Amino acid sequence: MFNFQKLTRFDLWYLLSYALLSVVLFTLIDLTPAIVFGYSFLTQLFLYVFCYKSLRNFYVFIIWLGIGFCHSYLHYILINDNSLRFVKGHAAMGLKNTLPLLLLFQVLRVLSLKIQRRELVSPSRGSTTDIFDEVKITWLDYVLFLIYACVAIFSLVD
Repeated sequence: MFNFQKLTRFDLWYLLSYALLSVVLFTLIDLTPAIVFGYSFLTQLFLYVFCYKSLRNFYVFIIWLGIGFCHSYLHYILINDNSLRFVKGHAAMGLKNTLPLLLLFQVLRVLSLKIQRRELVSPSRGSTTDIFDEVKITWLDYVLFLIYACVAIFSLVD
C-alpha cells in the first residue's frame, strides 16, 4: 500500500515551507480567529488536493502524522483562548482534525485501490485529469473527495 522512497524535492519544499509558516504564525504573529481557522482548514484541504500523491510515501505520511500530533497539542493549548472563539465555535477546532483526516485519507485510498484497482487521485476543477500524472478522474474520485471534504467541513463545528 505504501511506498518507501526518499522524499522528493516537492516533498522537501512544501514540508520545510509548512514548518516555516507554522513557526512564524504561532510564534511571531498575534493570532486571530481567521489565521488559526485558515491555517487548520487550508492545511487539511491542501493535504488532499496537492499532497495526495506524496501521502502514498510512508515517510511523508509519518511526517504528517507528527504534524498532526503537533496540531493536536496546539488545539489543546488554544482551545481555552476565548479571543479565538467564533459565534458558532472555536477557530482551533480544525487543529484536532488533522490526525483523523490523515487516517480517513488512507481509508479512502484503500477503497479506491480495492474498487478501482488504482490509486486515489484528487479531482481538479475544470479538468478531467489529476494535476500530477494526467490520470483520468472517475465518478468515485469525486465521491471520495466529497466524503473527505464533508468530514473536514462538518468537523469544524462545536
